[in-house]
Amino acid sequence: MLKTLDALFATDSRDTWVEILRQSDIVSAPINTLLEASHDPDVLAKDILLRSNIPSMGKSSRYTVLRGNSPRPQQKSHCP
Repeated sequence: MLKTLDALFATDSRDTWVEILRQSDIVSAPINTLLEASHDPDVLAKDILLRSNIPSMGKSSRYTVLRGNSPRPQQKSHCP
């Protein structure tokens, strides 16, 4: 059965399959990459990502996931 589903899902994009499943009232969601997750509206609304700039790496950033009641740092710090 897994081989059959794997072959079927390979026939179209992830986003297309999610839409097809949702239109059929089947609960579904994509598995996001880390970059996609960092832009997800639900993740942004929960304010659980702390972005730190890494000057030595140009425009790169590092994300830290804040869990539970973790306090947010008072000052933003830069990574080395």
